[in-house]
Amino acid sequence: MQSLKQVCIEVITNLPDSSSLEEIMSELNLTAQVLEGLSDEEKNKTITTADLLKRIESHETGISANIPQKKSLKTIQRKVNR
Repeated sequence: MQSLKQVCIEVITNLPDSSSLEEIMSELNLTAQVLEGLSDEEKNKTITTADLLKRIESHETGISANIPQKKSLKTIQRKVNR
């Protein structure tokens, strides 16, 4: 398994030479999130989409008065199912 440093070097090397610092940081951040997710999966620290939606629904407070609770949950469900 590659070290984190080696993975980061590989990510940067595969980017175009014209990449901005913002693009490089974005790619490194995405890579870190993917690696963290894979690590969580190996440790069985994940939940199903259905369980996540149940948690969201049970904790929704309707902070934004412009977005009804059911509509915001449907929006989340559409985004997850894409």
